Amino acid sequence: MKNKFLLSLCLFSFFIVDGVHAFEIDRRREQFNKQYGKLFVPLPYSLPGLGTGLLFIGNFGNILDTTTDIAVIGGIAAICGGFCVSELLLVFLGDSDNIQHANFSVTLYGMAVGGKGYFQASVDHPEILALSEGESARKIYAIAIKEI
Repeated sequence: MKNKFLLSLCLFSFFIVDGVHAFEIDRRREQFNKQYGKLFVPLPYSLPGLGTGLLFIGNFGNILDTTTDIAVIGGIAAICGGFCVSELLLVFLGDSDNIQHANFSVTLYGMAVGGKGYFQASVDHPEILALSEGESARKIYAIAIKEI
């Protein structure tokens, strides 16, 4: 009898406590406010092989009373710009025989013949050493695709 009384008292106490808290004042706020914010940080760097310089990082948040950030748009633009800069460097500084990512052809060939390594193309096909960089890369790509 005593156990039933304690059990029913515990169960009803949950309902009473829940009813007391049902009338609290709601003080929650929006998780993402729309207040305009900006951050601009110059970061000096020194990397072996690259030299020294100044990197600028910026974030402009909540543009035009939205939760959109310019950093996301800028990040996508930076990735696309990296590809464009790479292509422009090849056009302006390279000659007509160069191709972009030519060193990947020998890596692909090494993986295609069973993971034998970077230099396996010159071991299996020594005639490519006499060709120019662009011609040898094109020939190695063709051989690697046949092997795959």
